[in-house]
Amino acid sequence: MVSEPVLRAHQSRIITGFTVLRTSTLGQLAGVTRIFDQLRGIFRA
Repeated sequence: MVSEPVLRAHQSRIITGFTVLRTSTLGQLAGVTRIFDQLRGIFRA
């Protein structure tokens, strides 16, 4: 049986990893959206 503190530390590490993943994915999505907006502006001009 794994002790409680070890389990909790592991859980917080997993949550932190998910948060980092989610924010980086959101950042990439925002960058892609910006690129598409710029392309649309070029084609409209």
